[in-house]
Amino acid sequence: MPWLNCSPTLPPLPGTPTRPEVSHRNGFSFDKDGLSVSGIDWVKREATGATVEAFAGARLGIETRCEVHWEPPENLLRILPQRAAMASMGMHRPSQSLSGWRSIGVAQIDVEGAIGASVKLGFVLGMKNGKFVFKVSGRFVFGKGAGGGLAIELDPDSLDLWLVMLHRALVDNNFEKPEWIDQEAYESMNWLAYAATTTLLNVGLLAARGRTGIERIYRAMTGGQKAGPIAYEIVNASDSGRGEQLAAWVQQLTPEALGALLFLLTREPRAFEADGLGRGRGNRQNFNARQALDFQQIAITNCLGWIVEGVTVNVYGPLCYFSREAPTPSQYLFTKAVVRMTASGQPPNPRYPDVDYANHKHRLDKFMGRDSGTGDQDAMFARNDYHRYVSGLGTVICAG
Repeated sequence: MPWLNCSPTLPPLPGTPTRPEVSHRNGFSFDKDGLSVSGIDWVKREATGATVEAFAGARLGIETRCEVHWEPPENLLRILPQRAAMASMGMHRPSQSLSGWRSIGVAQIDVEGAIGASVKLGFVLGMKNGKFVFKVSGRFVFGKGAGGGLAIELDPDSLDLWLVMLHRALVDNNFEKPEWIDQEAYESMNWLAYAATTTLLNVGLLAARGRTGIERIYRAMTGGQKAGPIAYEIVNASDSGRGEQLAAWVQQLTPEALGALLFLLTREPRAFEADGLGRGRGNRQNFNARQALDFQQIAITNCLGWIVEGVTVNVYGPLCYFSREAPTPSQYLFTKAVVRMTASGQPPNPRYPDVDYANHKHRLDKFMGRDSGTGDQDAMFARNDYHRYVSGLGTVICAG
């Protein structure tokens, strides 16, 4: 089971022996039951030793830093697209290794007041100064009735791990936003996942730009002029050696990010140019609007096919079937994504999700029914496969 480990340290005072670093498998854990605070004895008021001394010192104004560690589960590499690709080529840095305990951020004691943590849970993933932070209520640090708490600024290189945790929580909750992430951080995670999927850039590099930078990339990559080039990349991902990486990203998109991607791919096709598949740069190819329609239709079908494939390999839990009466998580993902088929990934009529689903599904079906007249067989097969995939994934009772 993966754990988050909080190891507080204090700088030694002049003339005093160095305190040993406190390191217990207590703090925050994430397992099949979700994200939770564990090892509450870590903060019991009657506890003795360096842990309580460290936090007591912080209350008196002594700077306390808390490096947070996590030991990922053994099977995590398979569902982390970029790390899997980099590991296979021996290109990942030591800090990106998933073997053993690794640091994912540094905490600072915040005694200024309430930190916005969930009243029920006592912790929340949020944003501070444009950076992702994990906030823990003071009652878990200083004891019952205390204010303030810990604000852990997350290492950008660890955010793909948090995307995986968010995905698992969404699967467990039929793709409803979990309580442990606030709306601003959830929106930023949506943008980050979309940007990583459509650019295949490193998550850490994208996240290092902060919330404003991530949003700027998201806005640029949801513009209608990007529909053809992004569809072209999705269609040719396997030929460029990035098919598995892209499939894994698509499978883990939130409904908001997947909805924005489907919206983009159903934009009116335009002529575009893109790099050819041959070696070297400068090998540009031009495509007309009819060819763009083919690419966009094939890309939509590829995305839905990857989601269906994910059902068979437990990406969405152990339920490997589709049902109208008892829908499975993949059906919730697709249906909620169709509801959110807008540039922002937000539903136009939040109070009437069934209406949004019907309208957007009609638009999606109409787009996939168009014939470019190019005679492209791949596009013809894609149109047929689309109807097969949607017949299993789409169900209006999942729209709400």
